[in-house]
Amino acid sequence: MAYQVYTFRLLFPTAAWKTADRCREVASAFGCGEWSDPQEIPLPVSISAAAGDDRHLVDELEDIFSSTGPILGILEGWKCRRGFRKRCITVEMQKTRNILEFSVRLQTVPDTTPIPSPVKMTADICELHSLRAFLASAESLGFPLSKTDRIVKKFIRPPPGPAGYARPLLLPVDITRIRVLKDKRPWKLYDLALGRWLEPGEERDGECLAESCRHLRRVRGYELAQGVSCTPKVPAERGPALSADLHLGHNGVINYYSRPFPPGAATDMDEVLIRNWNAFLEPERPVYYLGDFTYKAGDATNQNYLARMNGKISWIRGNHDTCIREAKDSALISYEGIDFLLIHNPKHIPDSWNGWVIHGHTHNNRLNEYPFFSGERKTVNVSVEVTGYRPVYLSEIVTLIRRFESGGISGDIMLRDFSL
Repeated sequence: MAYQVYTFRLLFPTAAWKTADRCREVASAFGCGEWSDPQEIPLPVSISAAAGDDRHLVDELEDIFSSTGPILGILEGWKCRRGFRKRCITVEMQKTRNILEFSVRLQTVPDTTPIPSPVKMTADICELHSLRAFLASAESLGFPLSKTDRIVKKFIRPPPGPAGYARPLLLPVDITRIRVLKDKRPWKLYDLALGRWLEPGEERDGECLAESCRHLRRVRGYELAQGVSCTPKVPAERGPALSADLHLGHNGVINYYSRPFPPGAATDMDEVLIRNWNAFLEPERPVYYLGDFTYKAGDATNQNYLARMNGKISWIRGNHDTCIREAKDSALISYEGIDFLLIHNPKHIPDSWNGWVIHGHTHNNRLNEYPFFSGERKTVNVSVEVTGYRPVYLSEIVTLIRRFESGGISGDIMLRDFSL
C-alpha cells in the first residue's frame, strides 16, 4: 500500500511585515547580501496516511484545527545554524506550551502514523559567507564559538569600521494559519481564526485577511463587541487607569508593531481602540495617558478623538505628541503606599530614581528589556500592544507588585494577563 507524508507550517500574517523588516536589518548589518523572508515556520510533526484517503484526513485535521483556534507564538532571534561549510543566521519559534500541545494532538490523528521529525522550529535568514562575517556576528549577537573558532579568531583581522549591530528579536505573534504539505508540496491552508479551510486565491485576499483579523481580535479579547460595557464591573477602588501609544489614525503603526489589523486599516483600528477604551472607563475615571496619542496630529484631530472618549485624562508627553500643550514630561504619583514615576520613554528615567516606573514608547519592541511587568527592573510597560489594547488599572499593577514582593512572581511577565 502506498503512503503519503504530511507536514505542517505555522503562519502569522499580522506579523509578516515586521518579521521581514527585522530580518532585512540583521542581513544588512552583517553584509549577507541575499536574505530570506521567514513567513512560515515548520512544525516538528510529520504523519503518514494511506494514499487516496484525503477526505477522511481533511475532516480529522479540521476537527483539531477548529477546536484549537489562534495560537500565540513567540519569535526569537538571533540564532546560528551550522552546516557543512555553511553558517546561517536563523530565527526561531519558541516551543510554548500551546504549540507543544497542538503538536501532540496532530500526532494522534486516527488512521495515521506519526513519523519522527528532525525538523527544528527555525527558518534561515541569511548565510554568513565568510569566517570574518561569522566572527563579527558572533561577537555582536552572542553566538557561541567552538574551540576551533576561538583559535582561528586570533589570526583573523576584524572588518574595518564599526561592528555590525541588529536589535534582538523577541516578538509575540498570532499564529492564525496552518499550511499542510503533502509529500513536501503545499496542499491545503487552514485559517484558525475563521475556523475553515481557505479556498485557492484567498491566502492573499485582503477581505479574507480583514475578516480573519476581526475574528482573531474577538477570540483574543483585543476587541469588545459593540455595546459591551465593563464599567459596572469596575469598582472605584481600582483607582486610576493608564495607557500609552494608541497612535490613533496612524496606518504605519499596524505594520511596525504587528497589530491585529490588515495593512492600511487605521479607521477600523481607531474604532476598536476607542470602543475598548470606553468599555472600561467611565466619563469620570481618572486616566494617566503616557504619550503618543496620535502620530503628530494637529489640535483639531486630537479634539475630535477626545470628544468620543471617556475619562479625565492627565497627559504625559510622548515624542509624537506635538499639540497637547498641557502634557508634562513626567509625573510622580503614589497609590497604596507605592510611589510611581510616570514617563513616556524609559530611557529618560533619572539616574536618581530607583522606584517603580510606568512607561510607554517601547510598544512590543525590546520585550527582553521592557516587558509588561518586570519586578527586577521595577518597570511596567503600558503600551497598548502589551496590554491587550485596553487600559490598565493601577490597582492591577499594585497586585502584581505585591505578588512579586511575596515571591509569587519570579520572572518577567511579557504580556498582560486579562484574568488579573
